[in-house]
This record gives sequence, structure tokens and C-alpha cells, in this order.
Amino acid sequence: MNPMALAPRERMNAVWILWRLSICAAAVVATTGCRELSNLRRISAEQETRIGELTKELDSLREEHYTLKADKEREVLALQARIEELSQGRRGLEQAAAGPASAEASPQRDVEMNELREQLRSAQEQKEQELAELKNQLEALRESNRSLTEENQQLETQMASLTGGAAPPALTPSAPTLPLRQTAALGAPQAPEAPAPAPAGGRPPLGAASPTPAPSPGPSRQTPLPAAAPNLRNVGDQLASVLADPLSRKQVLLERAPDRVTVIIWSDLVFTSGAQIAPRIEDCLRAVGQILNQDKAGGILVEAHAGAPDAQRLTEDQALQAAQHMERGAGLDPSRVQAVGCGDSTPRYPVDSPEDVAGKNNRIEISLRAK
Repeated sequence: MNPMALAPRERMNAVWILWRLSICAAAVVATTGCRELSNLRRISAEQETRIGELTKELDSLREEHYTLKADKEREVLALQARIEELSQGRRGLEQAAAGPASAEASPQRDVEMNELREQLRSAQEQKEQELAELKNQLEALRESNRSLTEENQQLETQMASLTGGAAPPALTPSAPTLPLRQTAALGAPQAPEAPAPAPAGGRPPLGAASPTPAPSPGPSRQTPLPAAAPNLRNVGDQLASVLADPLSRKQVLLERAPDRVTVIIWSDLVFTSGAQIAPRIEDCLRAVGQILNQDKAGGILVEAHAGAPDAQRLTEDQALQAAQHMERGAGLDPSRVQAVGCGDSTPRYPVDSPEDVAGKNNRIEISLRAK
């Protein structure tokens, strides 16, 4: 047999073998990729379930925190009332004529009052300890929630790289970012006009203006105002358009009056802790500031409210931080912006109501007032 005639056949066999091997390798790679993708999807679903469980646990702890706080406050008030009652009785005995019965009753009153004082002190210490434990648990849950969210984002990125497509939206934590609808009115931030001479001391002092009365609870009012100035109507319409999605989710409220337009945002969306501005709210505050800055004549009032007592200093810091962030992000003239911390003086919802327990009295109110 001629060797030259066999060479082409051998080459064909070699090509055929290589083709079969490439098909087998591709099948192995595809099978492995499908298994990894299936595992990543399963892990992502488990993480999503875990986030939901942590969110429910966080809400439950928050409700337990407010309930325990209310119970302890009522208990402390009852003990204080009892001490006052005993004090009045003691003063009455001292004013009465001295006698055997009075001499015997006075030491007994003193003993009872000392016991009540000890109970009051013990109840206060127990209340502070339980509140501290609940706060630690809340912080631990928030940290766990953030860690799970970061892990989910990494899993989604890996899934996208395996499928060759864009990464799907990452699982959102319990406090979602506020999406905004872009309009032509926003554009680039406008350069601020030359500021008018500021009064002595710069920015008006915190608390210089009286807090506005608390509006009645209910859904946001977005009806046209017959007596509102054209600029206020225009600003209100733009705010309603840009904040359409947060308004529909009840994350933001928009209220209109003939002399002002007010945006209300719950504090747990604005701040991560204390008076620290949350990254998720920065775009929203910047957009609100840009729209309010279109009315150069109106004054801007930033109020911070709290639902718990002893929060005056905290609300002052929160109002100042929100105002300064809007000034930097939207180019607002600081002489037009006034920051006021109202503490718990103007609750939006009745104390111990479901809304109050859910933290709805903790809020930031940003108002544009007509001149």
C-alpha cells in the first residue's frame, strides 16, 4: 500500500479526534458552569431569606424597645407620684400638733419613703440597663444585615459573570435607597447668587424660630393651593414629580400650604446613627435642595423632630447636618437656611400610638417659606 495515500486519512482521523475532544471539553465546562450558577442562586435565595428574618427580628426588637420604655416610664412616674404623696403626708403630720400617734407615724413614713426611693433608683437603673441591651442587639442586627447585603452583592456579581450578562439588582436592606425621577429642572447644580450680608453670628442660632405646629397625621396632601404663590406651586409640582417613587412608598411626605411647601422624611432614612447622614439619602437631599434653590426669595427651614424625651441636642445636630449637606450639595446660600432642633415638642402622631412606636415621630421637615 502506498504510504502517500494513507497520510490524508490519518490527518482526517486526527482532526475528527480533536473535534470530538473539543466538544467534550465544552460540555464539561458548560456542566460545571451550570452547577456553579445553580449553587450561587441557591445561596443567594438563602441569604435573601436570612435578610427577611433579620428584618423581622429587628422590627420586633424595636417594638419591644418602645414597649419596655413606655412601661418603665409609667412605673417611674407612679413611684414619683407615691413619693410626692408621702411627702405631702409628712408635711401635714409635721404641721399638726405633736402627739404619740404623730411621733410613731413620722418614722414609719420616713422608712416607707426611703424604701420607695430605693425602688425608684433600682427601677431607673434596670430601665437604663435594659435599654442599653436592646440598643446593642439592634446594632448587632443592623451590622449582620449589612454583611449579608454585601455578600449578596458579591454573589450577584459572580452570577452575572457566569451568565455573561449584566448583574441583576442587588438585594436591598431594610432601609432602601430612595430612587428619584430625573427631570429637566434638575440638571447641573445652579451656582448660588451672591449672598446677602449675613446677620451677626452667621447662621441663625438653632431653635431661634418657634417650631411649626405639628400637622394632623395622614397621607401626604398634594392638592393645588388656591392662594399659593406661583413659585411655590411650581416648586411643589417639581418636588411631587422628582419624589414620585418615595411618595408612593410612604417613605417621604409632601405637604403644601399657601405660604410654604414642606418635605417630610423619616429620620431612620436620613441618618445611619445619631446625626450621621446616610449615603442612601444624599441624592434625595441634593435634589430637594436644587429645587428649593430655584426660588431665591423664599427662606428655607430645616427642622428635626424626635419622638423620645431628652433628644433636644440630638435634633439640633441632625437639623444642622441636614442643612449643611443641602448647602454643599445644592449650592444653597447659608443665609437663607435656618436649622432648628425641636426635640419632642411637636409630635406628629400621638404618644404610644402605632405610628409613634414605629418611630414616625422621628423626622426631618424641610420647608420653603414664601417671603
